[in-house]
Amino acid sequence: MSAIHPLTGTRLSRPSPASWLLAAGLGVAAIAVLAWLAHPHQLAESLDDVSPRYLLLALALNVPLVLVRALRARRCSGWCRSSCWGRRPAA
Repeated sequence: MSAIHPLTGTRLSRPSPASWLLAAGLGVAAIAVLAWLAHPHQLAESLDDVSPRYLLLALALNVPLVLVRALRARRCSGWCRSSCWGRRPAA
């Protein structure tokens, strides 16, 4: 199923599950490289210095932000039928 982008008028198609898996794999690989460069032992030691309450608070504050960004990206990429934040395509 495809949709029309509200600003450009071009046809959009839904990304395939393979592209989602590729993006997830690249994300995991990037995190692994960063953890390796930061030395896992040092990361574990630094987590001992952080209060679990503050760690959970930081995660709880980030989850809504990630969800809002995902919804904005979905809305502006033409997945829904409404226009992109109220903007209309140029006539």
